[in-house]
Amino acid sequence: MKGKKKYFVILGIIIIIVALVIAATSKSKSQAQESGTEAIYVDTTPVEMADLSSTITTKGNVEAKASAKIYSEVVGIVTQVLVEEGDVVTEGQAIVEMDTEKLDQRIKTSKVQWEIAQINYENAINYSSLDASVKSAKTAYTNAEKDYEDSKTMFTTGVLSQKDLDLSKQKLDLAYDTYMEAVNSKSNKSGNSKVLQLTAENAKNEYDDLRLQKEKGTIKTPMAGIVTKVDIKKYDMTVEGTPVAIIETVDDLEVLAHIGEYDINKIAIGMPVKITGYGVGDKEYTGKVSFVGSSAEVTQAGQSTEKSVLVKVDFDGKTDFKPKFTADLEIEYAKSNETTVVPYETLLNIEDDVYVIKLVDGKAHKVKIEMGVQGDLSVEVKSEEIKEGDQLILSPSIDIEEGVAVNVLGEGK
Repeated sequence: MKGKKKYFVILGIIIIIVALVIAATSKSKSQAQESGTEAIYVDTTPVEMADLSSTITTKGNVEAKASAKIYSEVVGIVTQVLVEEGDVVTEGQAIVEMDTEKLDQRIKTSKVQWEIAQINYENAINYSSLDASVKSAKTAYTNAEKDYEDSKTMFTTGVLSQKDLDLSKQKLDLAYDTYMEAVNSKSNKSGNSKVLQLTAENAKNEYDDLRLQKEKGTIKTPMAGIVTKVDIKKYDMTVEGTPVAIIETVDDLEVLAHIGEYDINKIAIGMPVKITGYGVGDKEYTGKVSFVGSSAEVTQAGQSTEKSVLVKVDFDGKTDFKPKFTADLEIEYAKSNETTVVPYETLLNIEDDVYVIKLVDGKAHKVKIEMGVQGDLSVEVKSEEIKEGDQLILSPSIDIEEGVAVNVLGEGK
């Protein structure tokens, strides 16, 4: 008895379904008769109001904004490496010590040589004794000259003999020679002082150079940051230019990316960026475009070349990113809030124009639209005829005629 009852229930359901199909078919035929065209079956979706943004996705490398590569400036042997990778350092902190034992001895010797040269120079420019000699010799010469003139007068009057006159002349000549010798001695000493001055200056320069080399034997950081690489170890031999370490500011990072020439015109400084990456797990950070290059970089890709422009992105705050990490960027270059949005599947391209087909009283009506912001799955449409809730045909065919009767498959999405 129960089996028969179940049979009649199923039979009743089948009869109802058949009746609905017949009714739909009759309605379709009626609409077709009114329009003169056979009705079509379509799927539809409603127009929605939503926020929509256009983005460009790319990858970039995380780099420290400020970094310093430190090199040795002297030849020597490393005696101590005072830091390890990951250490936090301050500006001017010593990180490497070089062997300066031989240099210390050279500095001591150079200092003595400079001091001796300086004393010699100072003695050379001390003219007090020479000035006294010149003054005394000049006085003696002046007196001898006067005595000789007096002797000539006395010789003329017969008071003085020829022998005494000759003796007076000899004294005058001797006084003159003594005076000129004093003058020449002072002149020669003045010229020699110039040589001694240069000798003292050269000795001082050599001493200063050696002390500077000793200072460079203690290698210091030019900036505060974190040691991200150490290139030397104890007992290594260094020359001028040997890499020592790299210091970076890991709390002030940026992302460097390259945008292709077809998209770069969309990018501008200040645009918001969503930043993610494998190195930070599921965390998502925000940032802004801080730099757009003024020229393209050309790279070889197989048989062709690619042109791209450097773009830099600043983080809005601190992150878990580290230098050299790879970052995924989503740059938002356009956005509309609470705008009319439809799926791309509703668009119909006819020549250079774009249309959608909406349902009006069960019939197809083509509407020309303008596209606004273009998202990944949907697009902003601009038309006074398109409103929220309008039903649009999905995947419309160019063959759909204006005013044709439409049957919707299932419920509108």
